Amino acid sequence: MKKIILFISLLAPLCSFGQYRFYKDSTYTQSFNFLTNTSSVNNNTYWDDPEFAIPIGFTFHMFSDTTDSIHISQEIGVGAFITMDSVLPTTAFATGIIAHGSDLVDRDTSGNGSSSPISYTLSGTAPSRIFKLEWKNAGFFNPIDNATSYDDFINLQLWLHEGSDAIEVRFGNGNYVSSNNDLYDGGPGPLVGLFDSLDFNFDSRIIYYLKDSVGAPSIDSFTSVLSLPLPPGMDGNPAAGSVYRFNPRKGPASTTGYTAVNSSVSNDINYYGDRNQLRIDIYTNDAFQYSVYDMQGQPVSAGNCSKGRTLLNTSSFAQGLYIVKLRSATEQTTFKFVR
Repeated sequence: MKKIILFISLLAPLCSFGQYRFYKDSTYTQSFNFLTNTSSVNNNTYWDDPEFAIPIGFTFHMFSDTTDSIHISQEIGVGAFITMDSVLPTTAFATGIIAHGSDLVDRDTSGNGSSSPISYTLSGTAPSRIFKLEWKNAGFFNPIDNATSYDDFINLQLWLHEGSDAIEVRFGNGNYVSSNNDLYDGGPGPLVGLFDSLDFNFDSRIIYYLKDSVGAPSIDSFTSVLSLPLPPGMDGNPAAGSVYRFNPRKGPASTTGYTAVNSSVSNDINYYGDRNQLRIDIYTNDAFQYSVYDMQGQPVSAGNCSKGRTLLNTSSFAQGLYIVKLRSATEQTTFKFVR
């Protein structure tokens, strides 16, 4: 059942985009195989607008979030929207993955059991494991609710890669009887993408999504859903074996083919709490100086940085809030982090 995402706008103006400012799409095909030796998410119970917390098995990084679990949240009310944290009615904003933008639902219309199991597994060995989440035989809410068709279904997997933090959405065989207007809520096809800090007004720091043909999509980005003339999505229905991969990237937009929403940047600052690591990336030839201050305004670290990456270990810092000031001859950037 459709629900409005109950978010309140709260975007701190001093924060950077986060750990990964850019994502690059790499689409390819590979045989789709159903998962084996899985753990059940829905435990053979009917689901519609479910509420699930699912352990990943390792630490995963996405934008400014670091997590060891992902969530399918009832407050969002769409079966394959994945968030990095639990979403409550009081949640200000959410960051996550759109594995499939349609309103998915269990096909057991009796509500007594489950015809569309959701399950997960962890494969490989550290530090290169893969978390895999599967929706099997999932239905589409609109045709079922309108009683126009009970035959539509989809098989879908989400893979999260340890270490590289790459994200893959994989399509298996599907049966698409109803019109795309019903299946995709007026869009041309499935919506697959990523969102950073989506709020109640459907504004965000950035939303990446795939558009054009399902066989050869391109990646685009926007900051407000309301700025789009039509619902976003790819054109058509993905063939079995379609894999849509998002690779986190560092660097200016010009190197990744994104639209002007990400115009050129000279630097990027990120903090990884699980690693006690502050990273400063410089993309131009300008000379920069950085200073780190505690909340009393006392400097705790300072230095110079030039084109490339500067790493600062914060293990010796006392716990608390810190401010980073990065300066060059022509600009200044401020960033906050909590140790």
